[in-house]
Amino acid sequence: MPNQVFALLVGINQYHPQSFVPALSGCLNDVQAMEDVIGQVAGKPNAHVRKLTNEQATRENIIREFQRHLCENDAIQAGDTALFFYSGHGSYAGTAPEFEPFDPEKQDETLVCYDSRLDGHYDLADKELAYLLSRIKPGVQAVVILDSCHSGSATRSMADEYRLGRPKYIPGRKSPRNLDTYLTPPGNFYVDMKVKTGAVSIPDPPHILLSACQRGQKAWETGDDIGLFTRTLREVMERSGAFISYAELFERACAAIRKMAKDQTPTIYLGKEGNGFDANALFLQPGRKEGKQRFLVDCDNGRWQLHYGAIHGLPAEEKKAAKLQVAVYRPATGAAPEELLKVAEVEAVKLGKSILKFEHPKQEEQLQGEVVSAPPNLDIYLSGPEAEKAAFLAAARKLNLAFLGFTENPDGCEYELRLEPEQAAVYHIPTGLLIQGAKGKPGQQVATLLSILQQIEHWKRMGELENQPKSLKPEEMEFVFEASAIDKQELKQTPKENREALVNQLEYQPPATHEAAYNLEDGQYLAHRFKARNRLDRDVYAALIETTPELGVIVLKECTQFPKGDAGSWITLAERRFMALKEGQQEAAYRFKLIVSTEPFDDYKFAQEDLEIGKMWEAKRKSFSLDDIGGPAEEEEDWFTITYTVRLARPSGTLQPGQPLQLGNLRIEQEKPADNNLAAQVNLLPAQSLTKDVLPIREVARMFRESGFELFNFTTGQKAADATQREVVELTGIVNEKSLSDNPLHITLKQSASEEKGLIPVTFDGEFVMPLGEAIRVEDGATRVVLRDIPAADDLSRTAKQKSPIRSLWFFALKYTGFAEKAFKLRRAFFRDGKLVRTDDGLAEEVKKAKKVLLCLHGIIGDTRSIAENLQFLLESPDNPYGIVLTFDYENLNTPIEKIAERLAEKLADLGFGPDDGKELDIIAHSMGGLVSRYMIEKLWEGEDTASRLMMFGTPNGGSIFGELPQWRDMAAVLLGVALNYTRLAVSPAAGFLEGLNALLAGTKPLTVTLAQMQEESQFIKDLYRNARPQTQYIVIAGDTTAYASDDDGRFMRLLDQLQVKFGKLAYRNKPNDIAVRVDQIRKIKDSFECRAEKVACHHLNYFEHREGQEVLRRLLMAGGD
Repeated sequence: MPNQVFALLVGINQYHPQSFVPALSGCLNDVQAMEDVIGQVAGKPNAHVRKLTNEQATRENIIREFQRHLCENDAIQAGDTALFFYSGHGSYAGTAPEFEPFDPEKQDETLVCYDSRLDGHYDLADKELAYLLSRIKPGVQAVVILDSCHSGSATRSMADEYRLGRPKYIPGRKSPRNLDTYLTPPGNFYVDMKVKTGAVSIPDPPHILLSACQRGQKAWETGDDIGLFTRTLREVMERSGAFISYAELFERACAAIRKMAKDQTPTIYLGKEGNGFDANALFLQPGRKEGKQRFLVDCDNGRWQLHYGAIHGLPAEEKKAAKLQVAVYRPATGAAPEELLKVAEVEAVKLGKSILKFEHPKQEEQLQGEVVSAPPNLDIYLSGPEAEKAAFLAAARKLNLAFLGFTENPDGCEYELRLEPEQAAVYHIPTGLLIQGAKGKPGQQVATLLSILQQIEHWKRMGELENQPKSLKPEEMEFVFEASAIDKQELKQTPKENREALVNQLEYQPPATHEAAYNLEDGQYLAHRFKARNRLDRDVYAALIETTPELGVIVLKECTQFPKGDAGSWITLAERRFMALKEGQQEAAYRFKLIVSTEPFDDYKFAQEDLEIGKMWEAKRKSFSLDDIGGPAEEEEDWFTITYTVRLARPSGTLQPGQPLQLGNLRIEQEKPADNNLAAQVNLLPAQSLTKDVLPIREVARMFRESGFELFNFTTGQKAADATQREVVELTGIVNEKSLSDNPLHITLKQSASEEKGLIPVTFDGEFVMPLGEAIRVEDGATRVVLRDIPAADDLSRTAKQKSPIRSLWFFALKYTGFAEKAFKLRRAFFRDGKLVRTDDGLAEEVKKAKKVLLCLHGIIGDTRSIAENLQFLLESPDNPYGIVLTFDYENLNTPIEKIAERLAEKLADLGFGPDDGKELDIIAHSMGGLVSRYMIEKLWEGEDTASRLMMFGTPNGGSIFGELPQWRDMAAVLLGVALNYTRLAVSPAAGFLEGLNALLAGTKPLTVTLAQMQEESQFIKDLYRNARPQTQYIVIAGDTTAYASDDDGRFMRLLDQLQVKFGKLAYRNKPNDIAVRVDQIRKIKDSFECRAEKVACHHLNYFEHREGQEVLRRLLMAGGD
């Protein structure tokens, strides 16, 4: 049987004539409106309504009917709803001394009954209502709605007075009341309690109270004789189709009332937290399963639609929307239970609703829809003791978890919920920033913590809200942001009547793009304004919102109609607004979003207050007020958004001409001090912030960190004063840049002399990550960058007073591991839990057991990690033909190739390898590793069959064309640039190789031994070509960048062009090459040797990870060499 609603509705327009209480005009209409709502929600057969109006609503009758109808009624069963509704005057009065400890103001909040102001009579006090609620049967949902007020201190503006009618307030007596006057028949509950226990306590049973206003405010009637609160509740219910939770009903009502009455803010009270009322339950429908909300499904022009859309969190992207499912129900009526009609797919997600793939013959019928497959918008990493996690999840699942997902894997999560036995807190993982938390045990924390997480989810969703319109053209909606700096002191000293004129006289300027950065000096505001103009061929509606650095959302302009095609008609969206950095704040980012739709929409769903970052809440019973969040739109629409992102920053220091600047671990100076030296403002920034930043380099830095790189911290200690590391350097307002051509800038990054990791300073030009200048290791472990020009980049920054963007530079530094720890190591490689392991533990035993062995050698640039990481397909395959995979790493700049080969041969011999060892040895060699392998096979092993196959990738068998150190350096710089953008595994090896070459160049040294040996005309290459044919089969794989270039729409060739402009042209004579070696040099093997050659579309550093290189590896290794 459907759940029943038992309601006692009280409305009083006319009070006892001898009480001199002023009359109201809308309370009987309130009663009728509430009766209509109950019938709409429960259906008339399930609605059991008793009404007391005017002279019927005496104090005695209200108490008696409450007990008879809502408490002692045999028809009421567990799962039903007992509703008490009151519309009339509210008041306050002095409370009994026994109740004074419960209220610092020593007052009762009261409902004025028809006769309660007669001599010897009393209002119905909140303590009496609490007792009555406590007598409702267990399992019955207790609901109280009060359209009255309890104070007379509020005042109203003229506009509100004109639009609204009377306040529902009448002053009460101030003298204390005796305890025995709190009539709670039968007997006197509080007097009896005091006699038995010596004290009194106020019952607080599970219930929900929706009140028209806060203490200290008035509840108003409207000009059309109905309570503003009641009318709003009815309108929200009509729009939602009755399928709305208490929390959502309350939120929407608050937002609507805020627009009409500035000093009436409804409140909601939920009883005891942890054992109270579920505000996410559907209004007057306690049987609905917990945590799931239902929304109206109706038919409009033959299309069935769910009144729930992108505003509420559903993904508007077509591919994601196609994965949504909605369970469509026919609600219960009379004796008929609810019926699941279909689980429908979603055809499209609109701004305020979703179009369903659903057919139903009764198009006039109102149905219910429940989203059953929406993916979470925010994944939260849940950490802590297992018992705490289990307790939290068990409690959280009883509440509304819409769009929140919890995982025990931090990968891909931006936020962490850290649970501890006596507290829990939400952290921003990239920055380590404490967002907010709550003290207390898990059962007490859940509502508060979910509220914090839902605010984060809402803030992120609003900031990222966007849609690809079907018919509208966003470029035809002009949206302009203008800004100008103003001195705070000047503004404060200007008389109030003149401030508007002062602000209007500012020279406002728009930024060059929709992403802008401003440097604000101490004592400055950034004055800004917005305007828009509609050049579309139709009327549209638009609202402007702002997402703040403190996770708030502000509606700057409510949904407004923009007439079509009036090119001269600008509409001001927001003006005379100010942004500023708070004390101690280094930077802040704001996002402004214009939402445009062909149909009107409810903008009040967007807004939410800022979070107090870092606050830890006390876990306690929750009573709260919401007034900024609203509901769905009703019409089908096409829509889009336009976004401005504005970043404010306070400079960390200023680089003055001729003077060095020291900031933490960073020192900037020109080689020769001079008055015309470069000048700039310098900021040290964290690589990550709460808001998505306008500086793309920060996103690049974040991606490198997530790829496993450690970023260099420019602050002296571990963290800056605001507990964040500073990993990005920003130079703005750069002047005298031309002075660098003959007087280079020296940027020194200081780290401990014992630090084994080198540094790679890099910048970002808007498309590619590029090495910054010439970096070399100098004394005391520092890295010095020599910069002879400012790299080209997207110019975003300006000072607050400048009219146009200015030259800027951003960079960060990656830490990389050098080669010393890897020198001459023979290890076995395998994967454990998806991670590569290279170790010599148990090496001899494993080699002894293996019949078929694979050996990997790196080249002049690299180590074997980049090879072995890409052999996961082999090492984790049940069909792996190799008993063991070995890796050999070696020093590759100053050790002759012959000596490297001798060291390898010795290590293999120690493990039992030889001509008659009974093993099959295959070798994978990259670049110079192929020359090491050939010398070992052809000279040391004299061509015997110790090795079965040698597979050489990019090996310069014919030598290299580079004959001088600067050519090698330029080639290495180009390869590092390629690695930074395409092959992250090769970044550290490439950087180490380049650093070594830069050091040699700085000391004006000749080529190293190995570089000299790889020249085309070297004795080593000539001798290699004279060797006798070995028994080992050779397979040569040559990369060709000319074929690779067509693989990614020309992006790779654009990168090569930029790198060669920066570091010098590579002398390939336009022949096929892999950047480091020409294809013909790779293939130069004597015709008498058993050798086959293959060409793949890749470059020198990605032979083993590019798709074509991987295909060759799989074919060679998994298929026995075919």
